[in-house]
Amino acid sequence: MNKIDKQIGIPPKPAYLSVAPENIPDDLKHFPQWVCWRAEWNGKKWTKPPYQINGHKADKTNPAHWSSYDEVVAAYQDEESGFDGIGFCVTENDPFAFGDLDHCLDNCDRQAIADRIVGLLDSYTEKSPSGDGLRIITKGKLPANHRINGFEFYSSVWYLTITGNVYLDKGIEERQTEFGQLYQDLFPDKQQAVTTESNHAEWTQADKDLCARIAGSKQGEKFQRLFSGNFDGYPSKSEADLALCCVLSFWIDKDVKQIDRIFRQSKLYRPKWDDKHGDQTYGEMTIGKAIEKCTETVGSKMTIVEPAAAGDDVDEITIIEWPVLDDKALHGFAGRFVRFATENSEADPAAVLATFLVRFGVEVNNPILWVGDTKHRANLSAVLVGASSKARKGTSAKPVERLFEPLLLDDDNLVGDRARTTPGPFSSGEGIVWAVRDAVWGTDRKTGKLIEVDPGVSDKRLFVLDEEFGGVMTQTRREGNILSMIIRTVWDTGNLDPLTKTSKVKATGAHIGWVSHITVFELLTRLSESESLNGFANRILWVCARRTKLVPWPAPMDRSILNQYQHELSEILAAHRGTVEVRPDEEVRLAWSDKYYRQLTEERPGLAGCVVNRAESQVMRLAMVYALLDKSHVIRIEHLEAAIAFWRYCEESAMYIFDGRQGDGVAQRIIEHLQDGPKTATEIHRLFSSHVTKERLKRALTELEGAGRIGTEKETTGGRPTTTYFLKDLSVKRVKSVETEKPGITGRDTILITLNTPSAKQNERTTSGNNGLHYAGVI
Repeated sequence: MNKIDKQIGIPPKPAYLSVAPENIPDDLKHFPQWVCWRAEWNGKKWTKPPYQINGHKADKTNPAHWSSYDEVVAAYQDEESGFDGIGFCVTENDPFAFGDLDHCLDNCDRQAIADRIVGLLDSYTEKSPSGDGLRIITKGKLPANHRINGFEFYSSVWYLTITGNVYLDKGIEERQTEFGQLYQDLFPDKQQAVTTESNHAEWTQADKDLCARIAGSKQGEKFQRLFSGNFDGYPSKSEADLALCCVLSFWIDKDVKQIDRIFRQSKLYRPKWDDKHGDQTYGEMTIGKAIEKCTETVGSKMTIVEPAAAGDDVDEITIIEWPVLDDKALHGFAGRFVRFATENSEADPAAVLATFLVRFGVEVNNPILWVGDTKHRANLSAVLVGASSKARKGTSAKPVERLFEPLLLDDDNLVGDRARTTPGPFSSGEGIVWAVRDAVWGTDRKTGKLIEVDPGVSDKRLFVLDEEFGGVMTQTRREGNILSMIIRTVWDTGNLDPLTKTSKVKATGAHIGWVSHITVFELLTRLSESESLNGFANRILWVCARRTKLVPWPAPMDRSILNQYQHELSEILAAHRGTVEVRPDEEVRLAWSDKYYRQLTEERPGLAGCVVNRAESQVMRLAMVYALLDKSHVIRIEHLEAAIAFWRYCEESAMYIFDGRQGDGVAQRIIEHLQDGPKTATEIHRLFSSHVTKERLKRALTELEGAGRIGTEKETTGGRPTTTYFLKDLSVKRVKSVETEKPGITGRDTILITLNTPSAKQNERTTSGNNGLHYAGVI
């Protein structure tokens, strides 16, 4: 910046990413629609106007101003040209559709949305010149270019910068259907669909009679509004879809085929209804969700819990879709093996990856990672939660079991010792302690001397594959059972010394990892008012698992290739035999401080918040495991990013499984009761037939109010004021905080000051209007 710029207050020119020509997809290079660009101050901000290679300004709509890819790269690399980058001019004649997601990598709220969009489109994605935005490039056509909150989508008459700084390393894929779904959810006001398919399914006279009956009921106005395609009051069409299906589920007695048939005649029906998400269509998933929420039907002459438009008694309900595993989680050896293992299998890659990471973590008990005064080892715990009994959860363990089979050298000697494994089940905490017990000493009755009664177990490593997590939940609810406490301690320290009357056995330095299985239905059915999960759920990686494809005759893993993986694994394990300390490098420390730590330590409400509130510790352990798999005792940025990617899958799995549920069973019932409308404390107390104490009820209401789930309103009627409780909007509120330097501390060592005062809360209510993009249609 020159002296004149300083005098007139122009901020310094941003530091832009250098172009990486070798990474730019060939599909783009073939089109002679390229320009250069140069950073310029327009009086308000730094801009990136296009330039011809001759140094004159370019018109993005004039082909005479464009050049070939090779020509613009040569001009950019000419230091005398003064160009800061290259760009591509989009036309209606090329096959591309673009997503331009500005400022999404420096804002945790926007990044969460951006990552979901990237995951849905699953095509080549790169960073913007500033490094804090993303460009997604697909093949497809949109009905119109559109922009919302700095997120732009277009397929004609546009210009965008290209950097080659890869964020998602894939080819430019055909994504017409996926872009169509994305476009409809982001811009529901657009009447023109991206695809032009139409539905010609006939409906019966019985269907017509039923619709007329619904229209004449108390729900008639809502039904007619939704059936006609009016989704005013809903965040997107997805929520309106669910609302209509809830109404139909009630009146049709949960008849899936008739719900589908009638929905297809509504104006809400669109091609997205038949889009496949794994082994289910979007329509099947929506109907299933509606049936799950329909607690009664018209046959019982009761009401249902359903999503409602603004102004109704019930909060909006957003479908949380099945999580998507980011390719970054498939880093290094783990990723290569998972791809190999699932190539000819129905197993879910996420389930295989989880099982492998836990199994590997058990093998390496020597490396340690210090975070402050807390010592972390590589042992992990995971529960694979299947969409159904056919989720192939068990199938995911088979390739991992084969990988860890003891290797034999030519002279029949074993290559290294493997950790012990057991199929469980987890019957008691004492059983776990006994499996890794220390030597037991006692007094010889004859001599009075101390003798060794039991030699104990020298190898403290143990991998447990218990395929019945429902049994664990049952055991933890039994009075006097210490299983929950032991599972917590196994994860925390490995020093097990239960205070029991019947057993004096203890274990020191136990290194245990375990994987268990359960279906979503069984898990939610077994949840009760007891704290059956709260005690140890946040030590668990929750992993949604389902059958990813149909393979009637799955082929076993190729023996010769498997042997290569086994030998490579043995070399990895050999690199970590001695006790060694694992440390993050400086790049990881900065990324952790500047970006990830605040995101991971965010408070989340409900039971889902309880099970993910140990995020930062889980991520550090995962990052250590990824580093060890690279034979490294230094955690590098790629290890941290892989850990973050897998944790995001686990986090989204937890949200899918536990969304809307409270960790407190009393609180959960209060939430369900308030869905019918505001209630007084007396009315809520009657819900429990007065069997819940006043103090217990007070604690539950206080926690719900503190979590922002309910609000209160006092009404004075001449006597004692009456307090009414009501459900609050379930949309996510942003926690605002500021950084300030503590006296005597400089640089990045800062204190977070939460604006948690009445005035600050009032300020947030008045300023939080449209700060962030509210988008729940794509998960």
